[in-house]
Amino acid sequence: MPKTLGLVVDPVVVAETVERIGPSLADRLSGDWHVRLEEQAFPAGHELSELSERAKELAGEHGWDAVIGLTDLPIVVDGQIVLADLSPAERVAVLSVPALGPLMLERRLRSAVVRVAARLQDGDHRRVVPIDRGGHARLVLGMVAANHPFRLVRHLTSAGAAALATTAIALMNSNVWLLSDRLAPPRLAAATILSIAIMVSWLIVRYGLWESGDEEGEGILPAGRKRAALFNAATLLTLAAGVIALYVLLLVVALASAALVIEGSVFASTLGHAVGVGDYLGLVVFATSIGIVGGALGSGFESQDAVRRVAFGVRERHRRDEAPAESG
Repeated sequence: MPKTLGLVVDPVVVAETVERIGPSLADRLSGDWHVRLEEQAFPAGHELSELSERAKELAGEHGWDAVIGLTDLPIVVDGQIVLADLSPAERVAVLSVPALGPLMLERRLRSAVVRVAARLQDGDHRRVVPIDRGGHARLVLGMVAANHPFRLVRHLTSAGAAALATTAIALMNSNVWLLSDRLAPPRLAAATILSIAIMVSWLIVRYGLWESGDEEGEGILPAGRKRAALFNAATLLTLAAGVIALYVLLLVVALASAALVIEGSVFASTLGHAVGVGDYLGLVVFATSIGIVGGALGSGFESQDAVRRVAFGVRERHRRDEAPAESG
């Protein structure tokens, strides 16, 4: 008689991915299985025991023989970050999708679900599936991917407008022309990095995105310093990726504008020497760096929720705060 594996899927991140791999999972499972999907948010702050109980309730409601919860949160057990926490005796497991990393996610997730399902069938006590060497870096990158960092660009409309305006003003300023001409490539690179760092730092401070450590604990996500370090690393990389994407977009627009508007003879006359592509590129890079700093000021006019939701810790607090209303 066929058995049913229920996948309780977090709709925030993993539902779409699981829907793509769902049809092929049953063929890879050992034995005659059907796979069923159920969307269910995993708010931050919930203990693994609570999630396991909810998973068991769903199994009872739907008549499932085993259930695996798929979450976009890291899991820690006995101070160790793990890929999955299993209760084979109860045929229940919770699996952390970010622990699989951002690359080849569908293949990795399919393999992980098959692996966890097999373990649910062959034991009678709680087990964990640890992450391997290099897993911590992969986990952080998986958390960054879960945050969809490039969505930050569309949330920073005011900052982008301010950055574009500041860049345009800088491009038309002859003093900026002269200064960019005197900056060696390493200094231009340093100016670029500094401008991105200023923008990222301003977003963190302006919207309160930095996590502080609290008491140590364990559950669906690690508490204390380990939790803060994971969330802060994910937030920092998410913001950096988003701001870099904004910088590249501005750079392309500024380069096209400079080529169209700044006449070569005027540019050369101001600099006192013949100009080439490198001179234009240096000017555009410097002007865009100035523009990004100006954009940081413009970010103060963004919708607070729109910016804050890309930060992992803040987003999870919002989900936790909303959980009682949803469950009630």
